[in-house]
Amino acid sequence: AALVAKGPVNSMRPVQLLFVIVVFVVPAPDLRAQTPEETAVELMTPPTVEAVERGIEWLASRQQDDGSFGTVSYSRNIAVCSLAGMAMMASGSTPERGPHGDHVQRCVDFVLANAQDSGFLTVAGSSSHGPMYGHGFATLFLAECYGMPSRVSSCLARRWTTASTTYSGARTPTAASCT
Repeated sequence: AALVAKGPVNSMRPVQLLFVIVVFVVPAPDLRAQTPEETAVELMTPPTVEAVERGIEWLASRQQDDGSFGTVSYSRNIAVCSLAGMAMMASGSTPERGPHGDHVQRCVDFVLANAQDSGFLTVAGSSSHGPMYGHGFATLFLAECYGMPSRVSSCLARRWTTASTTYSGARTPTAASCT
């Protein structure tokens, strides 16, 4: 005859029992032991840093003379240019400063060159997921650049303010409503 335990443990399903053991018996790691900065330092191992640097170098080598990226689909796409600029900024460069400062500045120049008087940021004829897709990423990119020293800071301030107003006021993202 098998031994059958009596009491609350016997009435638990295996999953419930496992949950109780994990929650109440296994010691939890102290999540307050590290700051986000300390955690990030641990994640940025030398191979990770090298991979990021190689990726940014590759991205920079693909930038066109006008500041855009791409040669086939999504060429001259304002969203792609803005995301590339933010990647370079995340690696430590800002417009005109850092190892890729000139590339970031060329991204800013490309985005600003394609700002409509209404504030809508788009490149006519480029592939897109819709008119607000590129505008949204371009607005985010300009917001990240806003306030950083740059030779076009006054133009950037004016265009970003207009672009963010256009973005927040959009209800139906169609080309006709945004131009």
